[in-house]
Amino acid sequence: YMPCDTLSDVHSNVVFVDTLNDISSLVESLGINAVICGGDFNTDLRRSRSLHTKSLRSFVESENFMLLADVPSRYDVEYTYESKSNSARSIIDHFLVTLNLVEMIDNVTCKLDVDNASDHNVLSLGVHIAADTVHHNAHPEERLHSSSASDADIGLYKRRLDEALDRVA
Repeated sequence: YMPCDTLSDVHSNVVFVDTLNDISSLVESLGINAVICGGDFNTDLRRSRSLHTKSLRSFVESENFMLLADVPSRYDVEYTYESKSNSARSIIDHFLVTLNLVEMIDNVTCKLDVDNASDHNVLSLGVHIAADTVHHNAHPEERLHSSSASDADIGLYKRRLDEALDRVA
């Protein structure tokens, strides 16, 4: 959940940017090269003068992400939020992905459901992932439990996981 959108509240924008920077730091510290990030960004991209929209667009560009709202051929969303007080509608929930995942995105849709008690509608992301089956020959009793894994075991596991993820993306 991000702070509410603003045209002039610089403090709110500082919190917004700090949150985006936390995402960037986490991605960098974990060495992740394929990211899908979605949720309530509390900014409608059509509000071009909004401090949050400017900050989000700057973040997306500098961190090599793509806002899926900017891919109209895959984006079928009328609105994600409807105010209970005045029925105003906006698209403030978003998905952003690293550029290497854009071609894997099938669609982004929004489910408008009268049974949904929230003022936000459900935003769904369809992703096409081709995956090979990995066979592991170890018997269950031979598998190492995480509580008894050494640093070397954990390092080997991380390398194998990174290699497998690289084959997916």
